[in-house]
Parts: sequence; C-alpha cells; structure tokens
Amino acid sequence: MRAVKIKMLNSRRLEILLNELEEELQTAGKLLSQLKMAGLLEEQREMLLGELSAAVSHIHEHTEGLDELIIEEIGKAAGKPPER
Repeated sequence: MRAVKIKMLNSRRLEILLNELEEELQTAGKLLSQLKMAGLLEEQREMLLGELSAAVSHIHEHTEGLDELIIEEIGKAAGKPPER
C-alpha cells in the first residue's frame, strides 16, 4: 500500500520536502524497530546502524529551512505577505 502524498499547499517545494521527510521518518522508524529485534548478529546490527545514520542525515537535510517554508505557507493561507 502506497502512502498518500501531501498536496494542496501553495508551495510545491514544501509539498515535496514534506513528502520526502515523511518517507525518511518512516524509514528511520522501520530501522529502529529492526534494531530492537532479539538475536541480531553484530553484522546485522552494524548494517542497520549504518542505514539509520544515512536516514538521520537525510532527515537533517530535509528539515533545514523547513520551518521558514512552513511559516511562509501559513502566511499564504492567511493571505499575509511573508515576513523577512
């Protein structure tokens, strides 16, 4: 089952970033769940931690400047010009 994408925002860039962020958060959640499994081999644990590190880096990348885009979106929705 494919996730429903966020749409109907004024900013296409914000839509894309939020959808990508959601995907990375889901990936990180799955990896964390897998790390909790009993009986993991050291090699499996290291692989999961490496993938989790990459996911965290992507999350960091997707959230940089996101707060400003969200504030702009709120302003557009309210009919206000963005504050600078």
